[in-house]
Amino acid sequence: MVPPPEIDPQAELEAAQLEIAKLSSLIDASQTINSSLELDEVLERILLTATENVRADRGTIYLVDAPNNELWSKV
Repeated sequence: MVPPPEIDPQAELEAAQLEIAKLSSLIDASQTINSSLELDEVLERILLTATENVRADRGTIYLVDAPNNELWSKV
């Protein structure tokens, strides 16, 4: 019988803290989305949250203009 793998409490703690930080930033973004009617402000906050969570240098949001069959980017 193979013994169960050892659990590293420090690694589990760090993983949990990272997950809490990500969820906290999503909560902040949700609050911003619900508190603003300005599309540019909401999109900026969404993009900031997304790039922070994936540790990206930059990001782009694409908006679909269905009536005109066009795709617009927001940087």
